[in-house]
Amino acid sequence: MSIIEPKLIDNATISTGGFTAVYGDKTSSITQLKLKSPSTDKFNADVSLDFAGLSASAGGAITDDISIMVAGRRGILNGL
Repeated sequence: MSIIEPKLIDNATISTGGFTAVYGDKTSSITQLKLKSPSTDKFNADVSLDFAGLSASAGGAITDDISIMVAGRRGILNGL
C-alpha cells in the first residue's frame, strides 16, 4: 500500500548516496516520482477491484487549455 495512487505515477527513481545542493546537500536517499500528464485529446477512466480494495482513476481534457487527472482508493480493511 502506498500514499500515492500507482496509476498516477509515470516514473519512479530511487537514488542513494550523497547529493548536490539541488536536493539539500543530503547524504541519505531520495525517491523522485514523476506523475503522468493527463490526456489532452481523450477521456480515460479505469476502475479496479482486487484483494487490497477498490481503486478508480479518470482524466482527460476539459477544454482546449485545461486537462485534469484524479484517482482514489478505498481499502478493504477501511470498512472493518
